[in-house]
Amino acid sequence: MTAIKTVKIGLVKPNPITEKLYGKFDKETDLEDYKLFKSVERNGIKIPLKVTSDFYIIKGNRRLRAAQCFANITKVKVIVEDILFEDLDDLTIMEYQIQRVKDEIAVAWEYERMTEIYGIKSGKKNVQDEVEKRDELLKKDGVSEKTIRRVLESKALCMELYRCSKDKAWEYLRKFRREDNIKIDGIRKRLIRDLAEKKNKEVLPKLKVYNDDWFKIYHRKNTDLRDIIKDGEIDCSLSSPPYWDYRFYEEDEKESPITKSKKSSKSQKDKVEKQLGQEATPEEYIENLMKSYKECIRTLKDTGSIWVNIMDTRRDGEIMEIPSELIRAFKKEGMKCVERCVWFKVNPPFNDSKTYQSSEEYVIHFVKDTKKYKWFNSWFGSEDEFLGKMTYGDKDKNRRFKNIFVYPNPKEDGVGVASGLIETNVINNSYLVKLMRNNGMELLHNALYSTEIPMICILSTTEKGDSVLDNFNGLGTSGLVAYAHECKYYGIEISEQYAKQTGIRLKDFLENNPHLKRTSEKAKTPKKTTKTKG
Repeated sequence: MTAIKTVKIGLVKPNPITEKLYGKFDKETDLEDYKLFKSVERNGIKIPLKVTSDFYIIKGNRRLRAAQCFANITKVKVIVEDILFEDLDDLTIMEYQIQRVKDEIAVAWEYERMTEIYGIKSGKKNVQDEVEKRDELLKKDGVSEKTIRRVLESKALCMELYRCSKDKAWEYLRKFRREDNIKIDGIRKRLIRDLAEKKNKEVLPKLKVYNDDWFKIYHRKNTDLRDIIKDGEIDCSLSSPPYWDYRFYEEDEKESPITKSKKSSKSQKDKVEKQLGQEATPEEYIENLMKSYKECIRTLKDTGSIWVNIMDTRRDGEIMEIPSELIRAFKKEGMKCVERCVWFKVNPPFNDSKTYQSSEEYVIHFVKDTKKYKWFNSWFGSEDEFLGKMTYGDKDKNRRFKNIFVYPNPKEDGVGVASGLIETNVINNSYLVKLMRNNGMELLHNALYSTEIPMICILSTTEKGDSVLDNFNGLGTSGLVAYAHECKYYGIEISEQYAKQTGIRLKDFLENNPHLKRTSEKAKTPKKTTKTKG
């Protein structure tokens, strides 16, 4: 039977190998370490520490660190193993730590280290006993190989992003997981994004923001446009602003939770609150949103229209009525709401609550004067087949759009009329990913809306030569439609990346559609179409 000794706590030394493998004890940021700290405060150390003959911890490093926090704990019980610290290695420590509760970062570290120690390689005929030893050690933690691969990928991303050693990358991952409380999927996605942002920032100084007579992009805030757009100059304003309490958007004011330097929690909170959509309440969100839309109202002609693509949001299971609140805010500014269209989606973001699955966004139409605004309901002809059941009425007569946008999917109906739904929430980004990479950049905008939305809005309420404004330009989807319809376009974008990438997108669009390219002279003499009364 192994003897248990009681020794002075100062005689026992923490094990640096254990701390390298699993990170240092940190009761301030690690919940499990804090729980252990409180347990030792109440009960002391009940289970003896296992130590080497020269009193380095073999098992119980965290308990020792917790006990060292209390001046009244002067002695501890230990079990002394007949082994010196110099005889310990990573594998021995891992075997002693088999009962330890580990997160996915620690499990992935063990997986990689055992793979190295046993010489297990992909494509190599490995000794089955060695593979089984590794897998047996990891089995009890219940971490899947898929998760381990994501951790290892994140480690490699850390090494690339910070140009650091492997050991330093593991330190970063432990910090992100414990101090910043980010799960591994979030860490991986954020690192991929941070690496893309770093790459883009190296290219951005070489690019200019696109600006000509027909297509003007401005990298700036959108709450005061008096220096670039006069009162009553715009015929149609349409945009899709950041949704409330939904996602972080890449903006110049935002700071990554991973690349941030250590600052006070208050200063970090202030940073986050600057980003539209991350306000504490819907009321604050609407108030901030209207700071920009008041400019849209100021610049709008009496015959003009404002279109807003917005999504409602739930908090704690309750619908926040964001579209209704927005309508009320516009009405306070003297605007009239003439339509609230429903954009119905087949694959919306998953709604994990005790409700039905939300499957819609809204496209709300505002005007200054319900009798004066421009309205064109005969622009579609050959487009009928594409639009399918979005239109209503006899084909040879005065057809019109339904106020529920159900996009066709010809694959679902072989009868002749497309009756399915559009297959993605936003446009297919694969082409834009390739386009940006061909220009030395990465695509970071993940919330582009479908071309059909601005197409319906612009073609229904503008004629050739009109002016179109998008106060949340993004990557300029509205601008491409406006340009194709021979309208002058103003795009306002706070992100330098998005502003400059819009120019890349437009140039590519014109290279593929050279017949649409227009000269500055043509911008001065637009060809007008016949207006249909609203």
